[in-house]
Amino acid sequence: MSKKQTELTVVQKIQSDIIQLPGRPMVMLTREVAELYQVKPKQITQAVRRNPKRFPEDFVFRLTPEEITYLQNEGRLSANEKSGLHFEARLSLQATEIPLAFTREGANQLSTVLRSDIAIERSLQIMKAFTALEREAERSRTQNERVRNQRAINKNNPEWVAIREHGKLPRREFTDAIAVLEKHILSVNPEHRRSYYGTYTEMEYKQLFILEGKKIAKNFRDLLDGIQLTCVGTAEIIISDTIYDGLDNGTEYHEIFKIAKAKIKAFSALVGKSIPGNHKALRPAPLALSAAR
Repeated sequence: MSKKQTELTVVQKIQSDIIQLPGRPMVMLTREVAELYQVKPKQITQAVRRNPKRFPEDFVFRLTPEEITYLQNEGRLSANEKSGLHFEARLSLQATEIPLAFTREGANQLSTVLRSDIAIERSLQIMKAFTALEREAERSRTQNERVRNQRAINKNNPEWVAIREHGKLPRREFTDAIAVLEKHILSVNPEHRRSYYGTYTEMEYKQLFILEGKKIAKNFRDLLDGIQLTCVGTAEIIISDTIYDGLDNGTEYHEIFKIAKAKIKAFSALVGKSIPGNHKALRPAPLALSAAR
């Protein structure tokens, strides 16, 4: 594995260890920070205790009983770790059982007080991991706000409401086709329990639209204009027909997905990819335009 690949793996691991607590900035807990810096959790706690001026409250804080319960419910703390019920009796910084929560700045600050050969390297990787997640969170917030605003506009437009209602029929047919596909897969391989609804929906949206970020906003269709909703309905008819044709012909389910993706890609090339909410920003491929002429 190259040095670049190794660093990418470390950054991804850090991202998986970062936690978003309600009403708090993103943080990492003592155990994960210690593992990252290749020291014992006790050393992390001691570093904070011995350098209080380097670790103000916006750099590191103790979890509250409610936050501990929240993390246990989310599976980020095991049930046998110290619960909030005993929290008040364990407020000492020496009580390493109660995790410290480090913000981006706090986790980075540790590199200045820990005597570790990899401290500087880890500090840079921490900054990259937090920055990437914060950018993704900001994109998600912006996209959700756009959806809310656009939804309010669209739902006051009778023409859009009619198109949206009409689009529910191909969507139901699409959902039914996916259910038939999943039932067929289980009959062939009972161990293969997986939902394909999200897989096909994500494929459809990524082929038809120019999307920001990795995640598709909740209630994504409320962001689309009338022409885009019509294109989505057509795409779902194509996918449904492809699934049924594939099953009738005995086509393997992986191959059905590939065929459906190729057809939606061809359809997208014909109508052009667009930015959600703005069909005028269509971008047809040159070959598709030539073929249409």
